[in-house]
Amino acid sequence: ATVGSDVENESVTLTFAAGTTSQTITLDVTNDDIYEISENFTVDLSNAVNATISDAQGVGTINDEDSDNDGVVDDMPTLSVGSATATEGDYETFTISIDNESTQDITFDLETATGTADSNDFDTAKIGVSTDGGNTWTEATSATIEAGDTSILARVATTDDTTDEGDETFTLKATVTAGDTKNTDSTGTATITDNDSAPAITIDDVTVDEDAGTMTFTV
Repeated sequence: ATVGSDVENESVTLTFAAGTTSQTITLDVTNDDIYEISENFTVDLSNAVNATISDAQGVGTINDEDSDNDGVVDDMPTLSVGSATATEGDYETFTISIDNESTQDITFDLETATGTADSNDFDTAKIGVSTDGGNTWTEATSATIEAGDTSILARVATTDDTTDEGDETFTLKATVTAGDTKNTDSTGTATITDNDSAPAITIDDVTVDEDAGTMTFTV
């Protein structure tokens, strides 16, 4: 525990009046939104007058709260994969985040799955990961939200084809492999927006002699 942020930093002088055998020291504890393991701090006794100190240190332990007693700590984060939308030929960029800061690294595997979009519409083999807001990207099949951070980015390339088609979708799934989260996985949906014009229908001109009997037009 960090004195001054997790628990009050206090220095006090205790006076035991004649006939008194105990005193109390009360410290304020901070109820934050950070997921953390049990934390310890000490209260140290010193400079006794007219007495000796036989136990100079008391240990305080702060546990993360479980207000509804369901066995799940309130501040334990939930992992989520956001949705994404891009025009075909561009990257679909997903934000993968936790809703509470954690003192643990949260690591997860990444996997795409086809939907109405198939392997011709996006790169099923490569996922890019960025931990610096999109400045640099690394190809990976797993990623980590490091302790103290709350999100990373993942991106998947889409294919710029020449087919006029409606919006198509695929998914990106993150499955937790290390670190404590309330859920084991999360899935985000990407929508690919078409950029091709609708096909134009034409008919040709035909000239025949009247004794040909028929005229054939090509559409």
